[in-house]
Amino acid sequence: MRLVALLILIQSCALFKGKDLSDQLDESLKNVCLSSQGKGRLQVGNSKYVFSYEAALDEEHANWLLALNFPLRPQETLQLDWSQEGGTKLKTSLEDKIIKENRGVDPRSVENFVQGLGALIQEIIHTRTNDEALKTKQFDWKKVRNELWTLNKKRNIKAKFKKLGTEGFFTLMELSYLEPDKSFYKLDLVVRQCFENQK
Repeated sequence: MRLVALLILIQSCALFKGKDLSDQLDESLKNVCLSSQGKGRLQVGNSKYVFSYEAALDEEHANWLLALNFPLRPQETLQLDWSQEGGTKLKTSLEDKIIKENRGVDPRSVENFVQGLGALIQEIIHTRTNDEALKTKQFDWKKVRNELWTLNKKRNIKAKFKKLGTEGFFTLMELSYLEPDKSFYKLDLVVRQCFENQK
């Protein structure tokens, strides 16, 4: 009887085991779901905001949109567009929200945080498609167990992609930004649903 119970336990654990992460960076980055919806938290210094979000990647038209829905507040957006020759354009209303609601925040540090998020997303997109448009990488990547970690060359932006689920995508994405003057920002996204085709 004990043997049967042990076998059932082992089989049930195997059912909930996540996928293994590839050692190849371009393949591993396919586990980052850029078209998704879920919940999130934004931390600016000591202030914390919770929100629901929707993200959509449109590779055909070369853009990515992140919409943050804060309770009882207007929606904030961040849009990357690399459809034009010669670079990526970033449009966002998030900077204004952070500056307006947090006294003493340096607008340049907010801009650096948002630009860093944009650079990270752009590098993920170009690396996983082996796109030659990405001439130089701004981030160093490493696999840690079944997670993917990265740190930019300036060493002030880091991201962790965690909890690789059975459906083949990371269910937790963490991005943080720290400056020497101690400006601190953190964005966590908990992916509830992924709309990309997974491997």
